[in-house]
Amino acid sequence: SISSVIFRYDDAAGTSRRYLHDDYSLDCNSVQYHQSRDLAVLLIFVWPAGIPALYLALLVASRKAIAHRTPGVLMRATRFLWKEYELRFLWWEPAEMLRKLTLTGFVLLIPTDHDLGRCLVGLLVSLFFMCAQVIPSSDSSVSD
Repeated sequence: SISSVIFRYDDAAGTSRRYLHDDYSLDCNSVQYHQSRDLAVLLIFVWPAGIPALYLALLVASRKAIAHRTPGVLMRATRFLWKEYELRFLWWEPAEMLRKLTLTGFVLLIPTDHDLGRCLVGLLVSLFFMCAQVIPSSDSSVSD
């Protein structure tokens, strides 16, 4: 019948097919779909922690060149990560990314029935980073 052709339902076998909403040519039971879905799930978990870790690794690798101001490819490529900071605060950009991810994303992993827990985690993360900003600046003003 026409309806079984439209909906890809096999009356004899009692099976149906599922298709991706945005691309009806992609069968959700296909190997291609499962590989794409698995890659997407992997990247959802790797990306938030992986990018700050990559930035930190790049900064560690180029730390000597930055400290001695010896121009190099890696030093120029990572300039956007360190140009606004003093040498002792090279780690700040990856830490700031983790702060933002925690406040806007990781806190949402706490179940909604624990609203107070979400607020507490957000408050503690904010206080920690506020202290991380205030303490070094007060140390430098005392020695000046």
